[in-house]
Amino acid sequence: MSLVSVAQKTIVIKSDTIDSYPVSEYVYIYKDTARNMSIDKMILFENEKYFTLNNSSNINFGFTKDIYWIKFSVINKTNRVKNLVFSIDYPLLRSIHFYAIKGTDLEKKVITGEQEVFSSRDIKDRTFLFDLDLEPNIQYSYFVRVNSEGTTLRLPMSINTYKSYIKANN
Repeated sequence: MSLVSVAQKTIVIKSDTIDSYPVSEYVYIYKDTARNMSIDKMILFENEKYFTLNNSSNINFGFTKDIYWIKFSVINKTNRVKNLVFSIDYPLLRSIHFYAIKGTDLEKKVITGEQEVFSSRDIKDRTFLFDLDLEPNIQYSYFVRVNSEGTTLRLPMSINTYKSYIKANN
């Protein structure tokens, strides 16, 4: 599986002292109204023709049965591995498919959501958390397929250090 290289906004990790990184302003969105796109197709379609850069700090698609794909990229410019957590703080998502691409290789696939058993979660928590292990100077791309089966589809997202996530949620 190979990725098409496109000019895109990328979250750049430059420091060991920053605890939280914004996600919404770096997210690209694709509305899958036919409900038939796979991760392989999404990787092939990874360009501005299909994805639209999000322009809102709060991603809320309202009541919808559509499937949405989001993608964002991260690069760690520090000299050591960064262990971070990506969170979607909305527990009413019926289905979430999380894909991590390291360079050009599919590194991780997690299928979870409220319709799945709790043990399907990457990190066991009331919200949806995904472990990000970022090696130095490697581009990571993340694709997230979400739907809510007709209820409100909101995506409050963040990337944090584990310490800052725990501090903010206790």
